[in-house]
Amino acid sequence: MTTPKFPGRPRFPVRTRVRARTALGSTVGGPPPRDPHGEQTAGADSNDQADSPAARPGRTRRGLLAGAAGALGALAAESVVTAQPAQAAVSNPPVLLGTDNTGATAPTGIATTNGMSATLADPAGFGVTGNGGLSGGGGIGVAGFATGNNVGVEGRGAGTGAGVFGTGGDSDGTGVSGVGGASNGDGVKGSGTGSGAGVSGTGGGSDGHGVEGIAGGNGVGVIGHASGSAQSGGVVGTGDPPGGVGPGPGVTGEGGHAGNGGPGVLAFGGGTAAGVSSQGGGAGGVGVQGTGTGSEPGVSGTGGTSAAGVTGTGGSFSGTGVSGTGGSTDGTGVTGTGAGKGTGVTGTGGPTSGTGVQGTGGTGNGTGVFGGGGGSTGTGVVGLGAGALFGGGNGIGVSGAGGGTGDGVLGQAATGSGVHGKATAAAGVGVLAENTAGGPALKAAGPAVFSRSGILTVAAGKSSGTVTGVALSAASLVLATVQQNLSGVYVRCAVPNVAGSSFTINLSKAVTASAKVAWFVVN
Repeated sequence: MTTPKFPGRPRFPVRTRVRARTALGSTVGGPPPRDPHGEQTAGADSNDQADSPAARPGRTRRGLLAGAAGALGALAAESVVTAQPAQAAVSNPPVLLGTDNTGATAPTGIATTNGMSATLADPAGFGVTGNGGLSGGGGIGVAGFATGNNVGVEGRGAGTGAGVFGTGGDSDGTGVSGVGGASNGDGVKGSGTGSGAGVSGTGGGSDGHGVEGIAGGNGVGVIGHASGSAQSGGVVGTGDPPGGVGPGPGVTGEGGHAGNGGPGVLAFGGGTAAGVSSQGGGAGGVGVQGTGTGSEPGVSGTGGTSAAGVTGTGGSFSGTGVSGTGGSTDGTGVTGTGAGKGTGVTGTGGPTSGTGVQGTGGTGNGTGVFGGGGGSTGTGVVGLGAGALFGGGNGIGVSGAGGGTGDGVLGQAATGSGVHGKATAAAGVGVLAENTAGGPALKAAGPAVFSRSGILTVAAGKSSGTVTGVALSAASLVLATVQQNLSGVYVRCAVPNVAGSSFTINLSKAVTASAKVAWFVVN
């Protein structure tokens, strides 16, 4: 019993005495090969030939002696072959087990009658090649079967060469295909070293996919798990060409067909990480792009814990973080749905006066930003200026600037208020109208109603009356006028009582019948 001498390979015992030998640089696939002297060397030895039925009828004493001598010679020759494997004088020496076989100038092949073949040590540059060419299909060129947790087939590239390389068949065949084990096994698995990718794929020149996965049942087509720093990604895609000006997206996904509702790209962030994070190409590339099928979204993201489902970072030259373009038939560019009390879409402006959320209406009188309130009392759009929640700021909640003769802010209501302004502190102003160019600051088209106005009725025989329940200040002005044409009767004065939140209107004389006096308080 001996062991192979190839360093770095598995060592296992091999019997050195064999009955059939393959010659280096030849192919076994029909009649056994012959030695240089024309005698048959594989398939049957001299003892087998002597015992064949064809040999028995003519057996003589001289034949028996010659056969015995031939057998002894064969044993002696085999001992010499085992002791001296070089076989330098033979053009096609046999392949010997348990020792190194060198000197071949042509590949050594084995072929079957049904089209399968294997080749060893091809000088063209192939160590082992296999052709599983069964006529009915299903043949495997190279197959490896391991027990335990060992590897069935392993390849190790040199330099920048690939460890395992496969070229698909002419009829859209797959280059490398893997089928996972029965219990949740991975079909193909790759582990990168350093900054290398675990699995890397380059699509064909005619819009081919670099890496493509098809999910089974409710499974995921392609899944990646990141480890290490926060910058490492589970799945990373680079558009074609990398760093160039081509429009190819880095990662693209297509949702499930036949109403199954599968999203094109599904990502789950870990901890506070984002579900999907991407960076567009340097020449105006889009960070994230998804095209949904049917009624499914193009991109769907579910954040982990308190992380965002989808987050985007604009390019260094005023790039947009997340951009969406609606479909051709009234499609929405970006839509967000909050859960519980969560916000559907939220945006945070950049540190140098950046805008949190910005919308630009379409060319056909489209709306820049639209918000629809939920339920029966939901608010369509809410804006909170800096400091509104935690103090320390004087930011504007909602700001609008009209173009040309357009309105800066427009509010419409059926029975409610078109625009409602409310101050929550005594020093605040509910609604401020200002014209810095000297024009009208406030314009009302229609009746104006004021809560600090009303009618005071002065009883007959009286010359004064008091209005109570009106908050006043030292700057308050009370205006009053008689609403009837009474001879010699007019408002002599209106005296405010700030502490008592009231004021008294005095007439020029007592009235003979009840009189109405209108009042209005400003400031």
